[in-house]
Amino acid sequence: MKTVFIHKYGSILSAYGMALADVVHEAQEPCSAVYEAESYSLLDDRIAVLEEQCVAALCSQGFHRCQISTEAFLHLRYDRTDCALMCSANGYPAHQDSDSCRYGDFRAAFTSRAS
Repeated sequence: MKTVFIHKYGSILSAYGMALADVVHEAQEPCSAVYEAESYSLLDDRIAVLEEQCVAALCSQGFHRCQISTEAFLHLRYDRTDCALMCSANGYPAHQDSDSCRYGDFRAAFTSRAS
């Protein structure tokens, strides 16, 4: 590389972009449960704890609860594989017949992404 161009307002544009960015807090916890009806309550409880950790961390930074939204993700994979897909149940609401977690139908999200 022979020439590098640096905009004269580069630092201001960078600061402006950072001011517009969303503040995010992420919490993860390993889990090797099978996504089935017997583990839904376990997954719901663990997601709820992680959600509260994130909300508490953002509230400690000065955000009000009404300003905070959360979204749960699960890393799902087929049995006997080692490559997981990070899936959100956004757009796949929970079923009333207990065929999904309270946070949504991660199975449907996974199968739509995996196919």
